[in-house]
Amino acid sequence: MDRENDNSRGWIAPLLGRLNLLQNRAETSNIDLFRTQVEECRIAELIGKIAGEINRSAGYHVVDYQDFLPPQKIVARAVFAKSGTRNFLDILLREDGVLLLFYTLKRSSTRRDRYFPWYTRRKGATIHVKEIIDPEKISEEDVRKWFTYLLSGLDKKLKPPTEGETGAAADAPAKLLARKASM
Repeated sequence: MDRENDNSRGWIAPLLGRLNLLQNRAETSNIDLFRTQVEECRIAELIGKIAGEINRSAGYHVVDYQDFLPPQKIVARAVFAKSGTRNFLDILLREDGVLLLFYTLKRSSTRRDRYFPWYTRRKGATIHVKEIIDPEKISEEDVRKWFTYLLSGLDKKLKPPTEGETGAAADAPAKLLARKASM
């Protein structure tokens, strides 16, 4: 079995090297540690499960869900679009922790959009929530609140409480980095 894994990893390396597509990687970065933590907590699967529940309950495709493979810094994304506005829920990896991000993108409406929808002009993103979270403290109820906020069009009245508002400490990155140092 190990020989098969070595062969499956090794077949592409010579081609990537010849095409100058390999990147020198430093030792394990904080992002790798945070990715491991997010994968262990299964946040992406939980977001996907709830997005599926919403779509099944509605009877049509209301929420678009994507998850991303390493080494992407984005872990999961849910998108709700209505009336030319796309609302996003992203889970991102940063050197300082796992980031929960809610933002909107509005499309300008022009005649060209009708014939060339892929060539739409977009206004800048409006960020509504940008917060470092502790994946170990995220419950299914928290994710449901995130989706309630997303489906509301990011209505301020339905904004989920942040860790600072709930009294929970935002020291998850420090704990994980301390764990790394003790290894």
